[in-house]
Amino acid sequence: MVIKHETEPLIVPGNVKTFTPTGRRVLEILETVLVMTNDNPYRRTFSSRYKAPRVLTLAGFEPDIYLDIRDGP
Repeated sequence: MVIKHETEPLIVPGNVKTFTPTGRRVLEILETVLVMTNDNPYRRTFSSRYKAPRVLTLAGFEPDIYLDIRDGP
């Protein structure tokens, strides 16, 4: 995870702030991904309370892995 250049720590389960999250902690964050449908049948959105985009970006992934729906309705 590219977090050593970050100025803000990652908040992991248990409300713990860290600059050195373990793989287990990252997976715990990703276990609770909450996405919602919207007007576009090929796209979802993250819940406004969820911090997934930052975690995914730090892990080297695009948020689209959760948001794009390939087959549609």
